Amino acid sequence: MFNCHCTHCQKTTGSAYAPLLVFSRDAVKLTGDVKYHSWTSDRGRLVKRGFCPTCGNPIFAVGDANPTVCFLYAPSLDDPKLHQPQDQRYTRSAQPWDKFDQTIPCYEKGRV
Repeated sequence: MFNCHCTHCQKTTGSAYAPLLVFSRDAVKLTGDVKYHSWTSDRGRLVKRGFCPTCGNPIFAVGDANPTVCFLYAPSLDDPKLHQPQDQRYTRSAQPWDKFDQTIPCYEKGRV
């Protein structure tokens, strides 16, 4: 679990960051219609965001960098309070007005 402060996540959520949980792709089962928006990451890899075609809320993201994982947006969970971030990523893009938790590991870029 982590918070991503990259500019794409900021635009996707309309907020300072995206609260994300990482799962094995095999452990995630999605039902219903999903629409996709794709973009190229700063590392040149394709990333696809799955969102609800009815309300537009982001549900998950998958990418070429690690095709075995799925990133779920915490607000899409039945109980978003389960999100307990273990680190902050892309803090170089964090908004100066966002006073995020710096007591957990912070990475200027994505975690390698």
